[in-house]
Amino acid sequence: MKSQKFFLKDNHAHIPFSVIGVFLLIGSSITAAYVSQLELNKADEISSTIDFNEIENLMRYAEADIATALNIAGMKGLKEVGKKPVIIPENQSSDAYEVNCNRVKSTIMDELNIYLAGSYLCESFNDGRYAINVVISEGKDFPIVSIDEISFKNLEMDLNRFTLPLIGPEAEKSHCTYLVADVLIDIEIKELSGKSNSKTVTTRKINVSSVITSRYPLLKSLVDEYYETINGIGPLWTFTTVLSNVYSLARGYKHYSSGKPLNVVDNKHLAPLINGGLLLEEGLVFGSVDPLSLVDFAIESGKALKNSDEQSSTDVFNGMEGDEFNVHTDDFSKGTANADAGDDENTSIDDSPYINISEIAQRVLYDCNSVILNFVDSSNNFIHIELIDASWEDIGNTVEDYVNNGYSFINIEKGDMLQNQTTLDKLDDIISTVYSAEMKTDVKRDSNPTVAYGYHNGYPINNGTGAWVLDYYEFKDTIDKPSKGQIDSGCTLYGEIYDVYWTREHYWSARTVETSGNETWVNWTHFATTDNKVEEAVSIEVILNRYSEYNSTKDDVKDVFYRNDSVNDENLADTIQKYKDNFFIPDLENLIETGDGSSHIETVFGDFYSWVETEAWYVLNEILDLIGNIKQDPSINSTNYPNPVDLLNAAKKDLLIKYNESIDGYLNISAYQSISLFSSVGKKAVYCVREWYVYKVQESIENVFEGIVNEIDEQIEDAIPSNADFSSQDVEDTLSGEAMNTLKNQFSIPFGFDMNLTNSDGDYPWNESIRLAIDQYPNYLDPFNEVEFEGKKDYWLGIKNTCTLGPTGLPILPPTPVTPWVVTLNVWLIEVHGEYAQFKVIDSSDETLFNPLFGHEPQIYLREKKDIVIDNTKIGSNSRMHFDFTTVAFGVVPSWGMMVGDIGEYTEEDGWD
Repeated sequence: MKSQKFFLKDNHAHIPFSVIGVFLLIGSSITAAYVSQLELNKADEISSTIDFNEIENLMRYAEADIATALNIAGMKGLKEVGKKPVIIPENQSSDAYEVNCNRVKSTIMDELNIYLAGSYLCESFNDGRYAINVVISEGKDFPIVSIDEISFKNLEMDLNRFTLPLIGPEAEKSHCTYLVADVLIDIEIKELSGKSNSKTVTTRKINVSSVITSRYPLLKSLVDEYYETINGIGPLWTFTTVLSNVYSLARGYKHYSSGKPLNVVDNKHLAPLINGGLLLEEGLVFGSVDPLSLVDFAIESGKALKNSDEQSSTDVFNGMEGDEFNVHTDDFSKGTANADAGDDENTSIDDSPYINISEIAQRVLYDCNSVILNFVDSSNNFIHIELIDASWEDIGNTVEDYVNNGYSFINIEKGDMLQNQTTLDKLDDIISTVYSAEMKTDVKRDSNPTVAYGYHNGYPINNGTGAWVLDYYEFKDTIDKPSKGQIDSGCTLYGEIYDVYWTREHYWSARTVETSGNETWVNWTHFATTDNKVEEAVSIEVILNRYSEYNSTKDDVKDVFYRNDSVNDENLADTIQKYKDNFFIPDLENLIETGDGSSHIETVFGDFYSWVETEAWYVLNEILDLIGNIKQDPSINSTNYPNPVDLLNAAKKDLLIKYNESIDGYLNISAYQSISLFSSVGKKAVYCVREWYVYKVQESIENVFEGIVNEIDEQIEDAIPSNADFSSQDVEDTLSGEAMNTLKNQFSIPFGFDMNLTNSDGDYPWNESIRLAIDQYPNYLDPFNEVEFEGKKDYWLGIKNTCTLGPTGLPILPPTPVTPWVVTLNVWLIEVHGEYAQFKVIDSSDETLFNPLFGHEPQIYLREKKDIVIDNTKIGSNSRMHFDFTTVAFGVVPSWGMMVGDIGEYTEEDGWD
């Protein structure tokens, strides 16, 4: 950034005189312009004896004097407005800013008129030679007759302060810090002759301008900014969302592991959390907090979070470090969880869900037919309730009923596990497919058969033939399948060779001519004979197209179509006879007679022994056990991944990497295959089952985690009210963002920091520092006890938290007999509203306002519930600073076990109306 030279060196001055001097110089330049114009216009009417330099100096003195009075009057007006600002105008068509500005203008007009009438009439303001009077219009009593003659301009300055990204306001922000007031005044300049009469030199309108050296606009702007931070999806919402989730996640794991705390989210802890957030926002916006509020917060949070005895104010102050009060986030999360469970506050809490993908892998093989709910009564007697094929609603209702009847819920565990019928069908399909071969019948005929014509001597004329008719055939030979290891696609698995004999009728005729006298005639005689044809070596063969085709593999079994006695495997040897029996033999005569080329392309399924299915199921359970050895990285926990979606995505990535690295071991192909051939068809079938399962589990892991994320989003959205101004994505982004990194270990509440103001516009830049003080009531917003204010007791903080998914939470994914239960989720809806009876900001570094008792006092800005009345007329009302927002908090724990939820009331309301 380009450096700038400032003529103001003291950053800690209240209102530097040099600043006031800047504005006097600006105003004097305006007067100089009027004097120059006077010299030109009156040159002909004013004697050459008039001293223009003297008049110019006198006008400058007058302007500076009136500007000072203008500033004092403006500060008086802002002092009153600061104490009694109109927030809601009585006239709804009016603007509150306009109403308050008009009030200040009225004060300026009244005060300045009194001053001008007393100081600028009857030549009172003079230097002995010249005098300046204000001009009062005819019929008027004062020189300023309307507030419209007064105008304000905003003087913006850049405020620089310490902040926290997303948790606090902008570190550098332009605020309206001062008002610059302008007023038009009619004056006359008179030349004093030493006699009773004086000579008017000229009359003019002058514009008197002054910075009103009260930082009321800044105080109001900061209070407005604070209001924005504590409402809606602002910094306080972010703070509460982050801290409440750090809190609920830790307590959820403690609840899962020990059954305590009974209520995961408790208003007695949310109250100091929200008060701490309000003070943090207060400190970041104003650079300071109400010291008594900080003391009360320290005392109340100690009682609520640590069950500690009440501390004295002195102890609290002695425990503070420098200009800030440090709060350890662990006090809310681990501290409260251990305190409610009766453990030492430093007892570690394991907050990893330890997702085991064997739960996913198991659901491929087994259906969970029942669950067992375990309870204990007041006499320490255990009771076990088995629910068969129960919905999650049934499970939740059962737990709720038993708890309501005085039983303590211990955990939930798996009941009967039944083989997954869909998987059994799939295994049967895989095995049958591997135990199959595609065959066809090829007929190869004699391409040059022997044909013998029947005897037809004397009948030379060929009149054609009839069709060949099968006469008979003679079996000649058999074709056997190739020897072991020689069978491949395209080879002949079986064949028969025949000589085929055919006959047909052949028609012949003879022609003779006879003559008798003049007549000639032709005689035809006909003769039929039988031709013979012999097709030698007609082969009818069973051809192998392919076998054991599964996915992208085929034709890869050792000694296929020969029985493997070593493993008791037919090895597709039986399929040849099955093909013969079903397609070859039934159609043999037709094939001999008419067959030519390929026909009967059929898939034949071979027999397999029970060991194939038994071994296949066994190896799947073996793989399941191996998958159970994959452990999630314990660093993937809610501390490092407070966003449940981030947590699950990190777990998914970690587990899939480890799973994929283990796939070769799960497949164990070397146990089934040598070089490139499987040792038998049954062994290939077992391997193919392994392969299917391994990749099915891989696919299921992907799908299940995707389903989990979608289910979490859906449950969050369902928990968020329809009229809320945030979505599940807003919550997830907040938990994944910089705010979480800022707050997850500790936060510090500042209570006495200077903030810097800089104005770099124009030719006269300057900077100054400001330190504010805050006075709020009540000092601590208590949702459990009414606090009296002005004779009326009330709750100033209301908290409502609702466990949306009951005492058990919701398994993710919601269980059916075939869906895996990976984690358990619960969502708490947290609704907050509250207000301050009084909220006052004090400009403690500026005491420019006159006070008849103390000399001077600081500018304040006060918000409270009051009617603003002037001259017995209500012009509007002030209002209290209030806040209202809603957020959600999660609990995510491993599957089964204690689950996570609130035991007892699911909605807790304190100070709520």
